[in-house]
Amino acid sequence: VTTICSDKTGTLTLNEMTVKTIFVNNEEKDIPGQGYEIEDKIEIQTPEETLLMEISENCNNAFVGKHYLGDPTEIALKVLSLKTGTTKIYEKLDEKVFTSDRKMMSTYHQKGATKILYAKGAFEEIIKKSSHIAKNGEIHRLDTAEKNLIIKQALKYSAKALRVLGLAY
Repeated sequence: VTTICSDKTGTLTLNEMTVKTIFVNNEEKDIPGQGYEIEDKIEIQTPEETLLMEISENCNNAFVGKHYLGDPTEIALKVLSLKTGTTKIYEKLDEKVFTSDRKMMSTYHQKGATKILYAKGAFEEIIKKSSHIAKNGEIHRLDTAEKNLIIKQALKYSAKALRVLGLAY
């Protein structure tokens, strides 16, 4: 062995991941807590944050209760939505699993009278497929300037050795 790499985030030692920050409406929101603790609550302030929690909860196959079951990333996203106390689970109609080729997971749900598709995955794949953005309660075409601002933010997180995911609907 010539090089040893170590992980100090808890992923290897505890098999846990933690959502540290969300970026919504061009604003960062730090998420309190460590690991799978849900005691630290966060307040949802915008429709886009609510939507982010819906995607975190529904585009997900993990179980969080007395025990945790599933992929550490998916558990971390479920914990994030539980910290808000606003989780809403919709009937899942179909799913396309994450693959190394697609680099994303998609789930199709019945949400009241409508059907909705949620996706999560590699930021690069999600942003590449995105044409619109939900922002400040409205849906806008995602122009080049806005896309570049989001990409810049993702690169900032990557530079801090954070795992960056994209969530979409």
